[in-house]
Amino acid sequence: MKNNSNKFRLLNQIEIKILKDSPLMINNDVITSLSKQGYTLYVSFNFHEFENIYPKIFILNEKLSPFMNRLIEKDKIIASGIYFGFIKKSKFYLSLEGAEFLYQNRIFNESSKMQVNEKGEKSILYGNPIRKSMLKDSKGYTNKKGLVLVFNDKYEIIALAKLLGKDPSGIKDKEDEIVAFNLIDKGYYIRMEDKK
Repeated sequence: MKNNSNKFRLLNQIEIKILKDSPLMINNDVITSLSKQGYTLYVSFNFHEFENIYPKIFILNEKLSPFMNRLIEKDKIIASGIYFGFIKKSKFYLSLEGAEFLYQNRIFNESSKMQVNEKGEKSILYGNPIRKSMLKDSKGYTNKKGLVLVFNDKYEIIALAKLLGKDPSGIKDKEDEIVAFNLIDKGYYIRMEDKK
């Protein structure tokens, strides 16, 4: 008997709307931009994964669609491609891998990035918020709201953060002032392993 749980499938219209309406998406054109570049989005429900039952979203090259469809029909797949994020309580949460993919494909806004110093990198990788003193350069920094990709000294992406609406260049004599909250960082996976 065939399993009707639809463990891995293309996103439906409701899920697409959740992604488009999410404040954690860079803009409403992300899905259109991905489609124009030849990518498609799939959702996975892994009912055997009791710790995290939220639907996960994956990006795949649409050239793989015929092959993927055959595997899906045989109920042989639960995950594939680049992990893009997950849906929880009708809200989409972008993953760090998803943000990095959008940046590499020039879908993430160039102005939505922040570079931190070595001290800042260490603090962020422990899950801490971003303070003015951690910024490599606060002059000319104009993004006041929204998401930013956080880069280290070597210009590697280390985190995805949400700005608090404060212009760091306008915060005088407040080096300890929090300018952004760390949403997800590359240290998260290590911290999760340590908890096990």
